[in-house]
Amino acid sequence: MNQIKTKLDEGGRIVIPPEYLQVLGLEVGDTIILRLEEDQVLFFTPRRAIRKAQELVSKYLPEGRSLSDELINDAIWFHTFNFLTFVRMVLKE
Repeated sequence: MNQIKTKLDEGGRIVIPPEYLQVLGLEVGDTIILRLEEDQVLFFTPRRAIRKAQELVSKYLPEGRSLSDELINDAIWFHTFNFLTFVRMVLKE
């Protein structure tokens, strides 16, 4: 199941065999990402793209450090600060 031959239709569509869709966990209507590399088209799921990005970033993070936790904390701080700034402005009026 590593390689198949399929045809390109007039609309530029290709048919992906059901067994491929099952292995990838894809259903009709799901989003896939296409990437052109030299003379090949690669496609993958958004879930796989996220996993790949996490793998790449994790190489540069110290053990036990969670970048997502830091981003969430930064977002909470940012929104809290903006809210408090707004409250101060309203109270001064």
